[in-house]
Amino acid sequence: MLSFTDQSSDELGVIMSYSFLCGASDSNQNENNNKESSKELLSSSSNAPAVVEDKQEYVKILTFGDSLTEGYHRCGFPFHPYSIELERSIDAKFSNANSQREVLIHQFGLSGEFTDHMIPRLSNILEKATSSSYPYRVVCVLAGTNDLSSDDNAEDIFSRLKELYTQVLAHGGDQGIILVTITLPQAAFLDDDYVERRAAINSKIKEYTSHHSSSSNSNSNSNSNDDSIKIKNHQQQVVCVDLEEGLPYFTPEGVKDTHHWDDALHMTPAGYDQFGRLVFSRLESHLESMV
Repeated sequence: MLSFTDQSSDELGVIMSYSFLCGASDSNQNENNNKESSKELLSSSSNAPAVVEDKQEYVKILTFGDSLTEGYHRCGFPFHPYSIELERSIDAKFSNANSQREVLIHQFGLSGEFTDHMIPRLSNILEKATSSSYPYRVVCVLAGTNDLSSDDNAEDIFSRLKELYTQVLAHGGDQGIILVTITLPQAAFLDDDYVERRAAINSKIKEYTSHHSSSSNSNSNSNSNDDSIKIKNHQQQVVCVDLEEGLPYFTPEGVKDTHHWDDALHMTPAGYDQFGRLVFSRLESHLESMV
């Protein structure tokens, strides 16, 4: 059921795709992405197709961000992105459904990246998807953890996050798009400045999500005859995954949760899998109407 494709040479990431319509599995591993996810999920076949563009209908999901999206752990020797478990969860839920659509998950995490570099990179990814006539239906964005290592204040960091969010919402076509905002997780760093800035950014992420969710619901229930408003608001949905609350760094006893956390900032494979399940739990009801 699983098939995989290489990434284009000018982008980093692992593209995961699977189909509810066929049981064949083909794969082709990019030598620049020799990651744990590939070791776990790729078959030995080298006859994988290019990105599946001949399907008449399929749902594309983009997971975008830095090392926490790429699945960095054990000093970066292996990678285990949360998109692995997101794919597994989707497959377990919908593989036996009477679906006519294929689901593709594109993982574009880049370790060490700051939000100012993410803005043009995301623009390029979305532009390519639009030009292929198959825009993304769901985009998950986790960004800003590296920015916290700088002297930038929370307002400046969040302003760049909003630029990323705006790009995603503008990407949605007539079929609409779902933006998944993700709060910055806890870490081993406990100095007041770091904790306060992270808390402020997470508060703004939640406020942004709440505001856009309210606007969408309000306009979808209105009697407006303006189709552009319906498309812009009703079909552009924003949901939040509260990673800070859903995957705490410290146990109730105040010690590091070593099962889910690898180092001061990055998760273990078990942690990334839990991350993927948290994302799926927020997307499940939306995906039911898509696939």
